[in-house]
This record gives sequence, C-alpha cells and structure tokens, in this order.
Amino acid sequence: MTRTRHLAQANVARQRAPLSAAEMAGFVVALDPVNRIAEASPGFVWRLRSSEAHGATDLEDGASPVIVNLSVWESYEALHAFVYRSPHGGHLRRRARTLRRRFGPDGRPVARRGLSRR
Repeated sequence: MTRTRHLAQANVARQRAPLSAAEMAGFVVALDPVNRIAEASPGFVWRLRSSEAHGATDLEDGASPVIVNLSVWESYEALHAFVYRSPHGGHLRRRARTLRRRFGPDGRPVARRGLSRR
C-alpha cells in the first residue's frame, strides 16, 4: 500500500481587537477572498471552516481574542507558494495592523506536521 504524505499547517495568533471591531474590518473583508485563493491553489487539500459569517475560527480565552487557521497541503512547496507568492503575501506583510506578536512559548507562529494517508 502506498502512503501519501501531506503537510498540516496550524497558525494561532492574538487579534488586536474582536473581529467585529472597526480596526479589524480590513482583515475580516480579506478573509473570504484569501480563503478562496487558498482553496484554488495547487496542492491545497483541506482547511478548517468556521460557521461564523466572517469565516474565521476565533476563540475567547479570557485575554484577547485568538484566531486559529488550520489547513492541509500536499507539500511544503505548495504551502510556501500560497503563503508568500499569492495575494496572501500582501496581507501577511500587513498582519501587525490586526494581529499581535506570537504568544507561544517559543514565539513561533506556525506548527507544521507531516501526515500520512493510507
């Protein structure tokens, strides 16, 4: 039996304000178009979808709101092309306007894990 390897990507960040706040409007407006670009990108497999109208998976943990992105890609190269070479890259460069610095113990923004599919 041949195994297919995929790459799971998780990104967790603290928002500067709730998604309903005026200062988050540009971020919220960009969510749907960026998600559509991801889904149409070569190598895209799956993403965690939200039932919220804005399409983001956001959580409250008592401090400031947290936004979670989880997706699966066929390869690191496919993920890298979407993140840095698609219109997503422009939003990434402006992320400090809406998202706070990373809050993980090691300060790293992204967790990646290879997945085997049987």
